[in-house]
Amino acid sequence: MKKALTITVLLLINSFFIVHANSTLKKSFSYQKPNKKQNRNTLKSGENLHQNEFLQSKNGLYKLILHQDGNLVVHYFTGKHIWSSNSKNKGGVRLLMRDDGILTIYKKNKSHAWSSSKKKNKGKPFLIMQNDGNAVVYINKNSKKKAVWSSGSFKGRKKYSPQWMQNSLDIIGDKKISEITIVGSHDSGANTRNGGTSLSNDCNTNTQSKNIFDQLSFGARYFDIRPVISNGKFYTGHYGKLNFNVGEEITSIQNKAFNTIKKGIEFSFDLIPGGKDWVKKELKNKFKFKTPSTNSWQGANGQKITEIVKDINRFTEVNSELIILNLSHSGNTDVGNADYRKFNKGEWDNLFKELSNIKHLYIASNKFKDINSLIINDLIRGKSTVIIIMDKENMIPKKYLNKGFFNKSSFKVIDKYSNSNNLNNMFKDQREKMNKNIDGYFLLSWTLTQDKNQIVKCLLDNKIRIPYIDVKEVYKKVKKSTEELIKEFGANIANLAEGKKWKKIKTGTKKIKKHKDITLFKRKSIIDLANEANKNLNKIENYITQNIKPNIIYVDNITDNKAAKLANKINQSVKYYTKKGSSLSSNKELKKGEFIVSPDGSFKLIMQDDGNLVIYNMFKKATWSSKTSRKSGVKLRMRDDGILTVYKKDNSHAWSSGKKKDAKPKGKYVLKMQDDGNAVVYDKKNKAIWSSKTNLKF
Repeated sequence: MKKALTITVLLLINSFFIVHANSTLKKSFSYQKPNKKQNRNTLKSGENLHQNEFLQSKNGLYKLILHQDGNLVVHYFTGKHIWSSNSKNKGGVRLLMRDDGILTIYKKNKSHAWSSSKKKNKGKPFLIMQNDGNAVVYINKNSKKKAVWSSGSFKGRKKYSPQWMQNSLDIIGDKKISEITIVGSHDSGANTRNGGTSLSNDCNTNTQSKNIFDQLSFGARYFDIRPVISNGKFYTGHYGKLNFNVGEEITSIQNKAFNTIKKGIEFSFDLIPGGKDWVKKELKNKFKFKTPSTNSWQGANGQKITEIVKDINRFTEVNSELIILNLSHSGNTDVGNADYRKFNKGEWDNLFKELSNIKHLYIASNKFKDINSLIINDLIRGKSTVIIIMDKENMIPKKYLNKGFFNKSSFKVIDKYSNSNNLNNMFKDQREKMNKNIDGYFLLSWTLTQDKNQIVKCLLDNKIRIPYIDVKEVYKKVKKSTEELIKEFGANIANLAEGKKWKKIKTGTKKIKKHKDITLFKRKSIIDLANEANKNLNKIENYITQNIKPNIIYVDNITDNKAAKLANKINQSVKYYTKKGSSLSSNKELKKGEFIVSPDGSFKLIMQDDGNLVIYNMFKKATWSSKTSRKSGVKLRMRDDGILTVYKKDNSHAWSSGKKKDAKPKGKYVLKMQDDGNAVVYDKKNKAIWSSKTNLKF
């Protein structure tokens, strides 16, 4: 489907504790604001947990709830039950942390509905709902903590990564949005069908199998949401204008299917009742299809926009992550599919109003220009942020502009898909585009696109059943002896009938009553193509360098955290450096990740994340270093006494270019990275007082 109007929503969110259990909870939570009295993750010795009360992990992802029915359950924040005591409807009314280290659910008559163990322990016990999803009973004894029981419920969550960004803030926190890699979801709302055109079904329309909330839980942070209007309501949509003749494509598929049948039954069509005419008639009926106009719009509606808003708000209540929603391909489907026009200003205004229900809209200063330059820590540490970017300039009403809604010029994304259903061709295309766009915010479109043949095959039945063969009729038709018939056709007839070879055929009166089902062609849905691409995600790793990397890994059918793990791995392996010009004057600093570069761009002096100060030449080879990678260096300063110093966090020295006796306080000095590869410190008379002695050293 072709790409058109693009809107981008950037959501950056925060987590907070949750306090009330919903007594009717089955698959999802009802989250409320924290209450200090109830907001706890620990049950101490002698304390009770009554019906509908709970413990919650500090990260907000897990709850241990004693339900109204007496069942003790660990819930993941998605609402999924990941452990239970299996004490449902056994009369349990309270959970007690006994002083012998045993958890017990008591009935009203004080008998036991469930106990965690029979073994008693000495010491001071307590139950804790941990951040890893495990409920654990510990015993404090002689200043030592020992686990004596656990739910073991942390074992089944390996495919989720709801807080992967928050958990890697030590690596990405000080970086700009443009300096990290995240996961993107293509056609994110096309995970369900809420009505569509004649040429659409799940096979050629659905790009995802999970809703937005689940995709967020798997680690996706960039979402392609395409708003459409259907029956006056806002949905996501996956539509495109038909640019080929469906009838011609069906005829081509039918002709190939005829040959497939001939090959599949392995003998003359004359042996089938009705022969070739019967087969052709069956194919014609099977592929009978009302061909739409070549110029019509085809596709389907996905999730409602209101549902997506709820999914986002539900996720952000317990997670502090960066989320980008990219809204594109607007279309009003109520005007008829001859021409689904783009939204007009009034329709956009109504959509803005609906999107304004997303919490934590980002309010920018009047001088704000570039979202890419925003720092991750400033956005997701301790607060939530939502940014919505509009593709068209001057379409945002004043009441929204820079108050959660921004023009496209504030967030530029290089997004060029391959339009191929071949994995190798797609990979080659995207790799070449990534290499050419080193300095841009690059979206690596790891998606395979159906061709017209695959789109149409999704609409057709790909199996046919050949009727039984009357051996007597075959015998008469070919006028051969039974022995000759067996010799020439026996195995084939048997294969047709039962899928195995018969050793004997008795007489010409035997009727074979079974049928043979033949697969006419293989289908590849969008989801099938997505699974093929996703299995090969690891190919990307081999082409990542310090300067070449994707900002978004853009995929279909997100059902696990494989892409999130890859993004996290790239963030850990790639160091993003910030240019600070060609020189460093007195009292100026290079912090981790910053560098100065020679005027011709051939040499860089970088203050690396490992604390080492390094000069690299044009071939990315290190020509000099301060050898401070293991000395905890955090910044380089051009001191006003003429000495360069790499400082530690405590302001002690990890390295200096000179000794105290060489210092000349309160002077004017400058460090320059020269075109000859030499880093040199000059005084105010332009006299060199120190150099790396690396001029033209290759």
